[in-house]
Amino acid sequence: MHDRLIQEGSHLKTIGQGDSHVGSTRCRLYVLISETYEKMYRYYRDIRWQAILDNIKIFVSVNDKSTDRLKGRNTNIRPVYIMMVLVLGIVLFMILTRSHLASSEISSMSTGTLGKLVKFPHCQFTAGAKRCIPDVIIIGAIKCGAQALLEFLDVHPQIAAVRLETHFFDKGFDKGYNWYLNLMPISSSKDKRTIEKTSTYYLSEENPIRIHASLSEHCKLIFVVCDPIQRALSHYAYMFNFYRKSGTLAKIIEDNRYDGILKTFGSTVLNLDQQSVNETRLIVKAGMYAPVLHKWLDQFDKKQILIVDGNTLASSPAKELQLVENFIALKPFFRDDNFQLNQANNLSCMVKPVEHCVTLPSIAPTDMHVPDVEYEVIQMLKSFYMPFNKELQEFCGRLFSWA
Repeated sequence: MHDRLIQEGSHLKTIGQGDSHVGSTRCRLYVLISETYEKMYRYYRDIRWQAILDNIKIFVSVNDKSTDRLKGRNTNIRPVYIMMVLVLGIVLFMILTRSHLASSEISSMSTGTLGKLVKFPHCQFTAGAKRCIPDVIIIGAIKCGAQALLEFLDVHPQIAAVRLETHFFDKGFDKGYNWYLNLMPISSSKDKRTIEKTSTYYLSEENPIRIHASLSEHCKLIFVVCDPIQRALSHYAYMFNFYRKSGTLAKIIEDNRYDGILKTFGSTVLNLDQQSVNETRLIVKAGMYAPVLHKWLDQFDKKQILIVDGNTLASSPAKELQLVENFIALKPFFRDDNFQLNQANNLSCMVKPVEHCVTLPSIAPTDMHVPDVEYEVIQMLKSFYMPFNKELQEFCGRLFSWA
């Protein structure tokens, strides 16, 4: 039996020392238990374990006869009771407070990169109007039509949209609830759903935890995806022109940052050997939708996430918008006859009840630099993204033309 105690103690100590949060309560309890086991063995190695077991039986007995026998025993054995009761008490404490320990680990994280995690009140009411934090958040993806989706949805009578990206959960979380709430639109209708869009939310590891902890448990997420190669080309063209116009292009290329670009699209997305895709680059990683989605599923139920096809949104908006209506329980509003194909760019524009066209990422403005791309680079990217696209299709239960 003593051999098993030592084995169990060593195992617990290994678990404790390997805990990812070394300073956590769970870790300290594991180490304490293991050290207690070892002390018990060293101190009582010369005592027959059967005798100790007899004393334990006597110790827990409640009859007078057993109590008398206990008083007659060697008192040098008694400290073992204290140690064993201590160990059993610690184990019981761990079992009863498992959920508390889990939450305390998140709390210990919240003092670091996550910030203070508090459930936000949903709405504030003043003078017959209300201002609410989002019921729906469009979390990405970059250059896949998230802005177009937001602008089309804003026409729906039950939607109150935040026009600009707030970047609250990835850049402004320390500014707090009131700052975030003041960015939300004011509405006098009880049926309005508040919707926010920040297309970089999906990339951050902290955002799923922050959003889940801060917003209503009924908050829903929309993830707009598109052809990852088309997305990467659009992303590269946007950054190239942005840095060129700001006069920082040469510096960005020289710095060679993971979230920057190089002189050509091929050198940006491929490794130095030009034989494999550089998946550490933001431009590449931003199109790896399935691994990103797993991080959100750690916090949110699958039913709370809708995947929208950005390519279909560009060509047949009503189809994707109707999926969104059903997802967030809106009254039917969007129909095929709300849209008309723009022959100039082969994109659909809204023609009623209002006229509205959105420049989607598949077509770059004429004043933008459009990168020349070698055929071999496209083929390598197709092979690279294929397993991620397949996994995404399995999750959605639908096929994408670009996958």
